Amino acid sequence: MNQLREFLQLSMAQLDDVVRELRDRLLDQRVRDTAPSDLWAGLEELAAEARANGQLAVGTELDATAATALAPPAVPHLLRIAREALSNVLRHADARHVTVRFGREGDRLVLAVEDDGHGTGSAPVASPGGQGLRNMAERARELNGRLTIARPEGGGMTLRVELPTPADGEG
Repeated sequence: MNQLREFLQLSMAQLDDVVRELRDRLLDQRVRDTAPSDLWAGLEELAAEARANGQLAVGTELDATAATALAPPAVPHLLRIAREALSNVLRHADARHVTVRFGREGDRLVLAVEDDGHGTGSAPVASPGGQGLRNMAERARELNGRLTIARPEGGGMTLRVELPTPADGEG
């Protein structure tokens, strides 16, 4: 009886993984199909999909003046980064809440995805390990920016992409 229970638990966990993977693929396909050129519309679409695909409260905060300062070719890159970050939260974080923010901080434009999942430790992740994280870091570099990940002591994780403002002559 114990073996049957373990088998069923393993089967259910595998089925949950398959469902998550299918949801992630659908989310990715939707982003490719719609590909909005407006950052706000794109982030809202991603948030709506994440809400539909998981038991997750997703908030968005956008500084409209920062969005207008963003070079149009950067929008698809930032949307891909946000999509991958939300996908990671759905698959790995066991989070209840996530907030996607885009705004200006000093002379930088910042996209931040913050969750309340089970991230731990205070040091930023120096070298992203997964392929998705490497892809996000590469996209940030293509925009003359940088990707950082922090895991606060209290839990959760914050992924940030910092970009120079177009006035800086870099983006």
